[in-house]
Amino acid sequence: MSASRKPRTIVSVTPYVRPDGAKRCKVEIEDGGTVTTVALHDLTRPELGAAARKLFPNIPGNVWFRMDTPTVQGLIRDNDEAAARAAVEAKGAGNPAPKAPAGDAPATPQERPHAVEEAAENALGANAKTPAEQLADLLGQLATGPDLDSIKAEIKANADATKAELSGLVDEAKATIQKAADEVRITRIAVVLPDGERQLPKLHHFQLPKLIAVISAGCHAFLVGPAGTGKSVAGEQAAEVTGRGFEAISFGPTTPTSKLFGFNDANGNFQDTGLHRAFTGGKVFLGDEMDNGHPGLLAEQNQFLANRYCAFANGMAERHADFVYIATGNTYGKGGDRLFVGRNQLDAATLDRFVFIEWMVDENIEEQAALANSTTESAPACREWIQTVRRVRAQVADQKLQMVVSPRASIDGCKLITTGCFTRDEVIASVLLKGAGESITSKLKV
Repeated sequence: MSASRKPRTIVSVTPYVRPDGAKRCKVEIEDGGTVTTVALHDLTRPELGAAARKLFPNIPGNVWFRMDTPTVQGLIRDNDEAAARAAVEAKGAGNPAPKAPAGDAPATPQERPHAVEEAAENALGANAKTPAEQLADLLGQLATGPDLDSIKAEIKANADATKAELSGLVDEAKATIQKAADEVRITRIAVVLPDGERQLPKLHHFQLPKLIAVISAGCHAFLVGPAGTGKSVAGEQAAEVTGRGFEAISFGPTTPTSKLFGFNDANGNFQDTGLHRAFTGGKVFLGDEMDNGHPGLLAEQNQFLANRYCAFANGMAERHADFVYIATGNTYGKGGDRLFVGRNQLDAATLDRFVFIEWMVDENIEEQAALANSTTESAPACREWIQTVRRVRAQVADQKLQMVVSPRASIDGCKLITTGCFTRDEVIASVLLKGAGESITSKLKV
């Protein structure tokens, strides 16, 4: 049988530990010029000896044929040279093995014609089986090929462990990248005007540079857009960027003229207003929801929107050169529409005094403001919620439904999600649908 067997040479022996802590050993065998990798337990007894000689070159090579197969496997697997030497010496007591010639590579069983006979002779001294049985076992081991099922099982186990480890690393990398993206902050954005460069806030509407340009040119601005798009905040930011003070009022149907022009109390003392302070002090004045004010009151603003002087309760006042008026509204002042039914039609002369800027939803601000209320754990759900809001907003716009889906739905929804106290359906009902009837909800895919 040995004459028909092709030469097999142990190339390398590499012990390693699997992710689950199990010790394994990879053995490379050159067989007829081809190098293959087999598991340790698939080696035959002579090959185990060759593997041991390869792993422990300082221990005499021929003594390994005096070792039992489990013993050799354990020593190779544990890669413990001290234990290997002790075991060899104990096994060879009373029958010391000759030292291998210095510098010579350990001979393989094929290079030593008596290797099989020597192995069989050693097996006869084991006394566990009869000599014939042990010889038969030895020959059977030499003839038996590797256990392919065991190799496949081990390869699959290693592959599964590697896949799980890689999956964990990918998830961790994604989380790290997303966290870094969430924490990115723009350090400096500026707009260049004729009188110099103006630095913008880190978080601002994409139309803010235009608003700043309008008021820096000395024009009054009217910001028109849906609810919750940051019109009022933009007015305050524009005042800050241009280095001016800020005053504001919110208009309603019953807002009196005294809110704008002041009044003299019972003692004859003038009660100041934000408009008076802005007009005389060169500040930015914000008239919030101006299209909700009474047309008669709003028409009285015409005197100071285009003229140099304005009559207040304490007399005429001269306009400061830096005074500017920013109005906001949900309509263009032409009257109510399907959503903002209570808005008034404004005087054409009043509207003529403003530069109109359309102020739509800035999705970048919406997302950043919404995620600012999230945690690492709630961020994925919050991102999904933002996409839900935008999907519903598009449906409402396409079908012209009587429903407002502002960035506040994204921001407030993320706040509720982060508390962990609300289900998705509850968040939808609380901040998105808000009691919308069947005639509307039946047309939406939330």
